[in-house]
Amino acid sequence: MDVVTSDAALRGRTSSSPESAPAAQPAADRSPLADGCYLIHFTPTDPAAVGFDFGYEGTLRVETTTGRAIASGDLYQRALDDEGKFKHARNPKDGIPIFPINQYCYYLRVTDLAAADGGFDLAFEPNQSLPGMVNLLHGSQTQWLAEDCLTVRMRAASADPPPDDPPPPDDFPLPEEFPSPERCFVGAVRNRGGAIVGTLQMGFVSSSLRKATIEIDRVPCVGTPHDNGAGEDWTSVFAKVGWDAAVVPANCDIVEPSGPSWSDTEAHATMLRRRRRTSLDTEWYYYVLCVRRIDIKAATLIGLPDEQAIKEATANGERGFMFD
Repeated sequence: MDVVTSDAALRGRTSSSPESAPAAQPAADRSPLADGCYLIHFTPTDPAAVGFDFGYEGTLRVETTTGRAIASGDLYQRALDDEGKFKHARNPKDGIPIFPINQYCYYLRVTDLAAADGGFDLAFEPNQSLPGMVNLLHGSQTQWLAEDCLTVRMRAASADPPPDDPPPPDDFPLPEEFPSPERCFVGAVRNRGGAIVGTLQMGFVSSSLRKATIEIDRVPCVGTPHDNGAGEDWTSVFAKVGWDAAVVPANCDIVEPSGPSWSDTEAHATMLRRRRRTSLDTEWYYYVLCVRRIDIKAATLIGLPDEQAIKEATANGERGFMFD
């Protein structure tokens, strides 16, 4: 896996496709971190400079399935309570945290990860998610603003801090609150010029990278695709790419609105009407609708030889995918 996409690209926060999200770079051949998801906080050194408490929370993901360490992260602006103070940090024992998509701020492109002095050195580029596309000098467009190159030497959270490091904020969960206290780290983040710009805190929460829920609905005459008949099911397939996926019970009484073949409009309307109510700010949720046939669009046949177009149209509905 050579490219890791941001939460924003995966959840539709931006108009960027997953391919246009900044690419994560392979880090060291041997990762000093265990594979999985880490809860992280980034706190600017001088939040008072902007007039109020200001900080970020999110996740850092590390995987070595390709034989090299690949790491990336996402940051969301921390929410404030009625008194203008940060709300309580996420409970590490709840596993992989989900954050409100409208608080999304940064994708972290990790460029180096190497063991150092009982901890590790981390280099990353924060890419700010912009509210809209912007034109670049050479004519292309982007929705990501690359900021400074930052570095941090992370030490065990229980270790004594270097004399030059600012004291870390005291609202990050304590190591004993994490499932693996020894996998909690803290460090002072420096900019390209070596000045300290903030503090990064992190703790391991799950051996999976992300988690999601999948709902599978179907019309009565179509079976539910629980597995492939050879030992692989939704959970095991998603686990191969680091996802913790849970499948919820399906509705098996979906009514065909105009016969066995479905248009994308009919499928979308059915999804809105029948899917389980959930908040996408607290749960990544995927809806699968199994039907007998899917309308083929004439546009998909343009440019095909007549013989192939007829074959495509005739075979329509035997199998197919419709993405919303």
